[in-house]
Amino acid sequence: MSKRTVQQFTGHAFLKQRLVMALLSQQTVRIDGIRAQDENPGLRDYEVSLLRLLEQATNGTRIVISPTGTSVVLRPGMITGGRIDMDCPVSRSIGYYLEA
Repeated sequence: MSKRTVQQFTGHAFLKQRLVMALLSQQTVRIDGIRAQDENPGLRDYEVSLLRLLEQATNGTRIVISPTGTSVVLRPGMITGGRIDMDCPVSRSIGYYLEA
């Protein structure tokens, strides 16, 4: 049995790309320090919506968000696709999600 490595990153830069690449490569990813020094630290509403969208489009994906929202761990499952219903926050357009 092989041990899975965890890819670790810091900060919110390229968050969407890191999550999608982790999903496609089946690599667990941990991202810490998400806007930790900001006045409003942690994930934004559109980033949480993206995580939920990735969770719905897959089977077995596990997402853990810290209580402060400054850290997230994504353990990818298998991509299943199909019909997905989501609420798109007004802070980002639908193109943000389609791009992923």
